Amino acid sequence: MALFQILQKANKQNQIWNENNVLIEDRFYWLAAIFPPLWLISKNLWLEFILWLAFIFFLSAITSLIGEEASFWLYIISAIWIGFEAPNILARALKRKGFEFIGEILADNFEKAQIKWAKLCLD
Repeated sequence: MALFQILQKANKQNQIWNENNVLIEDRFYWLAAIFPPLWLISKNLWLEFILWLAFIFFLSAITSLIGEEASFWLYIISAIWIGFEAPNILARALKRKGFEFIGEILADNFEKAQIKWAKLCLD
């Protein structure tokens, strides 16, 4: 079973599944951890991409102070953090675009989560 966050465009309450609804699976995103810049760009998370670039520039600037090994491990830790935090990064970006958090659903997969949401809307 997986946990899915439900986000919906503001002022579109209780609609059966359509383009105003988004499901985000709460899991570790491997692509976000292995290739953070590619994942951020592919999801159109430009603000987060700029913040990631700023972090990389900062990390490269302080490498001479903390050492290459420490910089390497700080990068690895940040990449793993992005992998774990990816669902919340996506949710926050959608909230900035006018979506609001509606709730969470437990389901086996994406399709079953959509069906459960539709059933909840009809009740």
